[in-house]
Amino acid sequence: MVALLWLLAQAPVIDLEHFLGRHIGLDAVSIQAVKNGSIVTKRLPSDDGREIAVFGIARVAFPAEFLSSRFRNIEVFKKSYAVPEVGRFGETPSLSDLAGLSVPRKDLEALAAYEDKEAAVPLRQDFESILEASSYLLDYVPELASYLREYPDSELQLYASHYFDSSLGLTALLEVEEEGQSPARYLVYLNRSRSLDLGGFFGGLKRSVVGGKILDGLEMNLLYTRARLQAIYRQQQLLER
Repeated sequence: MVALLWLLAQAPVIDLEHFLGRHIGLDAVSIQAVKNGSIVTKRLPSDDGREIAVFGIARVAFPAEFLSSRFRNIEVFKKSYAVPEVGRFGETPSLSDLAGLSVPRKDLEALAAYEDKEAAVPLRQDFESILEASSYLLDYVPELASYLREYPDSELQLYASHYFDSSLGLTALLEVEEEGQSPARYLVYLNRSRSLDLGGFFGGLKRSVVGGKILDGLEMNLLYTRARLQAIYRQQQLLER
């Protein structure tokens, strides 16, 4: 699984309606709701029966530089009701990096080898397929798509874990020009994840149940993240005056 935050020195300025319409498939009513400040989430179409793809967006009131500074302190940024423990590996990973991690015995017994199914998953080929399905990456940040294809022969800050056979998560802060006003900013999250457990005879039902729970969790997480970061940003602004 690969999850990453993509931020430039300045957030990329995009045509919001084009992005949400062409790449996400939102209708005019949903796009207007986004502009008005509503949090909008959506299941994305997928040609792979093992895949669940989701999208979420929230209008926010802080700049890319602030989000980047918070994200770099990953221990604080990621910790929440849904992530009770989080840490960072050193440049040369060692067991001491895991000193603060507590793992219940039942979780240790549940961990399995990566190839624990009858059919092995060709990870490189699977991840390439995810990239090809992520047209928003190819159109807006082709250099990021190139990085992911060329890894590990390139460098970028990554947050990684393993819960699926293949997964790509993208968090971005987008800026949208508004006539006569300061640019509007939107926090965006996209994720495509594949698991053999989502296939099979009851795959459609499992994807429906899991997808619904993921969307509910995504909306709650965006609501929580926006409220928390905007409160911190307002407090920071007051202290700097």
